[in-house]
Amino acid sequence: MPAECVLVLDRRLLPGESPDAVLTSLREHVAALRLEDRGLSAEVSMPMAMPAFETPPDGRLARATGAALADAGGPGHPPGGWTAACDGGFVARDLGVPVVVLGPGSVATQAHRPDESVAVDEMVLVARAYALTALRLLG
Repeated sequence: MPAECVLVLDRRLLPGESPDAVLTSLREHVAALRLEDRGLSAEVSMPMAMPAFETPPDGRLARATGAALADAGGPGHPPGGWTAACDGGFVARDLGVPVVVLGPGSVATQAHRPDESVAVDEMVLVARAYALTALRLLG
């Protein structure tokens, strides 16, 4: 029997959530398990708190980006949530700037792997979408 078991959980913040409130809630849930009664212990920490953000899908940036992606030949997916992390949360929170996340490839199946790659046609498509978005927003 091993002397120790380490369990690591990844709990992302949702728009409007406070890292301190989430950490307090998690600690309360773990305390309610009364692990000490069974000779167990737990440490709850938040080594990184990436702020969440939410941009209205009917806002100027989201509409311009969606239209540009469609006009560039993109897949035409509706705006939606994203479960990965990026600096967009800091930009939205600290600068008050609306943020959309748009890029080539799949963060779930291609990103952050030893053989990370993106197809050239996807790079060209997203470059067109970026350019069209900028032209339309800047007039």
